[in-house]
Amino acid sequence: MHMSRRRLLGMAAASVAAPALTGTAAHAAPQAQRIPLRLSLPAPTGPYRVGVTDLHLVDHSRPDPYMTGQPYRELMVSVTYPADDIRGHERSGWLTPGLAAVAGERYDPLVDERPGLVDWAGARTHAYTNAPVKTVEGGWPILVRPLEHWGSASHIRIAMAEMASRGYIVVASEPTFETPVLFPGGRSVPADPAANPPTDFPDLVQFVREKVYGSRVADARFVLDQLQSLQNGKNADISGQVLPRGLRRALDLQRVGVFSGGWSTGLMSLQLLHDDPRIDAAFVGDTVVSVQDENSDLRLPWLPAVRVDRPTFVMGPTLVGADPMWDSQWQNLHGWRRETELVDAGQFSFLDFQSLLPQIQVGLGQPAEKYSAFIGTIAPGESLRTQHTYLAAFFDKFLRGRDNRLLDGPSKRFPAVRFTRR
Repeated sequence: MHMSRRRLLGMAAASVAAPALTGTAAHAAPQAQRIPLRLSLPAPTGPYRVGVTDLHLVDHSRPDPYMTGQPYRELMVSVTYPADDIRGHERSGWLTPGLAAVAGERYDPLVDERPGLVDWAGARTHAYTNAPVKTVEGGWPILVRPLEHWGSASHIRIAMAEMASRGYIVVASEPTFETPVLFPGGRSVPADPAANPPTDFPDLVQFVREKVYGSRVADARFVLDQLQSLQNGKNADISGQVLPRGLRRALDLQRVGVFSGGWSTGLMSLQLLHDDPRIDAAFVGDTVVSVQDENSDLRLPWLPAVRVDRPTFVMGPTLVGADPMWDSQWQNLHGWRRETELVDAGQFSFLDFQSLLPQIQVGLGQPAEKYSAFIGTIAPGESLRTQHTYLAAFFDKFLRGRDNRLLDGPSKRFPAVRFTRR
């Protein structure tokens, strides 16, 4: 089953995955179900423990893309990093405080049944809040992760923790007004209808270009600017919080990568690679670069083809469907490049739902195919192991100079990866 990006963007009722699943055939939960199902995230596999902190940043150089009259862009930024001593620090919640406050409303549609069957807000990550940062000579490479529309760092905790455990600092910005955000001091900013896309085509395309993609790239560049200021000794966090010990010394802004996955975020990575010379390499987790008008034959790209000359690794989930305009983008990749497919993976395979939805399916006794249209039929453990291994191999090669040759061609250890062109 392939669902168009326009239909997905037009369903603004909930989070990234919830609206797409509305209308899925229900399977009654057992009547004996009393205790909400507790979800668990897989532990990272790298050699380092993991910490996480949030930065409260304000960009006064540009207005908010959604709020007319707000002359600044305000962000909460999640920073996940290799940790030193985790004693005395608690594991962070899977959901941000803003999303945890509306967890049932946002995520109960995932199960398409009675509310309260899943303890969304109770899920914990394997990252320890504000734990001191493990420091090394020269610092850790930085990875930027652009988020999907209505997305949240909550949806990519597994990948962020995995890469931090392997020696990277990973940053992701909450898209204010697209998703609920709780700022320091208890000020809550809910999702706003202004962030809902228009239904008319091509107004939808213009909205995505200017509001979504444009703001993501600008947000990422601003965050890198603030990390540079932090490295230079200035704490840009306006809340005045004491940052984790060692964070400033741990940053290496000379080695920066960007990675994406699913939900049409691939072009955000390529646009950031194009726009910001600080970005050294891009891992692209999907190849959807255009949208077709459902009422005509007109197809328009989300963005014009982006010409880049730095390394790009592409891993597209096979169940999403081929985009006829991707070839134009591929021809504009003039640096080192590889294109692969993750066989039997779905639209949300690069999000935490790859791990969480199967837990719900089993825990609530739902049909085996309940979520296959969205996370594919690939085994969740194999999917995550494959994604993380190739993600690390790519950035190790181009940010650390460590080449394990995995990117050269097919591997019997990872049969789900199909090399298609270079």
